[in-house]
Amino acid sequence: MTIETDKTILVIDDDDVLRELLESMLNRMGYKVIQAASGDDAINIVKTTAIKIDAAILDLFLPDVRGDKICPEMRTIHPELKIILMSGYGLENTDILDIEINGFFQKPGSYSELESVINNALSP
Repeated sequence: MTIETDKTILVIDDDDVLRELLESMLNRMGYKVIQAASGDDAINIVKTTAIKIDAAILDLFLPDVRGDKICPEMRTIHPELKIILMSGYGLENTDILDIEINGFFQKPGSYSELESVINNALSP
């Protein structure tokens, strides 16, 4: 389902193909997308962009840093940022993380699974 929205989602993953696929799916849902290939890229984007980022879909295992370790810095800059953690390895227990997350997306996931996770994370 395509909806018109002014919401922007930051997709953070080192896999170029997956980032492009997620951007395509999110665009189809009506979201604007910014991509980052690493934790350092993500922090730089969050610090420098004038665009309000509503949510970040963040790979747990990035080459330069574990994804959940950059969340506190991103939330310091954007306190209302919704964090959706993503992993191909699964995460049965999110209590092991030192952060509060707003959703989890299992890679590779379907369009409907992504849509559900996004809708739940962004709902008031």
